[in-house]
Amino acid sequence: SADGSTGSDTADPVVVRGPKAAGPPQTLYRVCVGIDAYDQSGLKLSTAAKDARDVFDALGRHCVGPDNRYARVGGELVLDKDATRARVKQALEDTGRKAKPGDLMVVFFAGHGVKKGDAYYLLTRESDPAGELKGAALSGDDLRAALAGVECPVLLALDACHSAGAVPALRSGADDLTRDLTADAVGVTVLSAAMAHETAGSSAGNGHFTAGLLKGLAAGTGVPFDPYERAVYVHHLYAVVFAEVRQATGGRQNPFLNMPWTAPPLAVRDVAP
Repeated sequence: SADGSTGSDTADPVVVRGPKAAGPPQTLYRVCVGIDAYDQSGLKLSTAAKDARDVFDALGRHCVGPDNRYARVGGELVLDKDATRARVKQALEDTGRKAKPGDLMVVFFAGHGVKKGDAYYLLTRESDPAGELKGAALSGDDLRAALAGVECPVLLALDACHSAGAVPALRSGADDLTRDLTADAVGVTVLSAAMAHETAGSSAGNGHFTAGLLKGLAAGTGVPFDPYERAVYVHHLYAVVFAEVRQATGGRQNPFLNMPWTAPPLAVRDVAP
C-alpha cells in the first residue's frame, strides 16, 4: 500500500472509479518525461527525449477531440536538462491535483529505471548510480506519494532502459516497483517495456516499446478494440505493444501489463465507425 502496509485488513478503503460516464467533459492529462542528456556520460541515451515528445503529441492527437473519449487535454512535457527529480515531482503533483473523477492521467517515462538495495528509482537528469540516489532520483516512494491521491485512473508507461553496461552496479527494479504501484491503495496501472532481467532496446527512431505504443494509440489497421463500445482499452494497447516489441527484438524483450484488481480497465480512446 502507499503507507507501506501489506495487510488488506488495515488498508484504507479503495474507491473504484469506472470508465466513461455521462457528465462534465473528460480530460486526458499527460506527464511525459524523456532523458537522453544525463549529467553522467555513461547514462546517456539516444531516443528517450524523442520518445517522450512523440507520446505526448500522440496522446493529444489520437485520444482527444469532440467525438473521442476525452474532450480536453492537459499536462506537461519534461525533457533532458529540465528533467530533475524536483521538476518531475512537481509536474506529477501539479497535474495530479488537476485531475478529477472521469479523467485519465498518463505518466510516461523514457530513461533509466533501476533498483538499489530495497529502493526503486527512475533516474532523473542529475542521478549518479555510483552515489546516493535518495533525493537525487525519483524513488518508488516519490511515485506512490504523487500518484496515490490522484482522483482518476492513472496509467504509468515505463520505457526504462535496464542496460547493465550503463548502470553496472545496479539491477533493475521494474517488477518490484510495479507490484508496489499496483497495490490496492495506490491503484496505478503499469505498462512496462521489459521484464526486470531484460534490456529495453531501441531502433534509430524510437524505443521498441514506444514504437509499439505509438502504433496502438493511432488505432489503425491491426489494432484491436472493443467492438461494442468502439473503444481502445489499455489491454488492447498492451496487445499491440507486446506483439510489436517481440517482433522487433526476436522475443528478447517482453513488455508486461500490471493492473490493480480493484480498478476497471482503462479506456484510452474511442474508434470512429
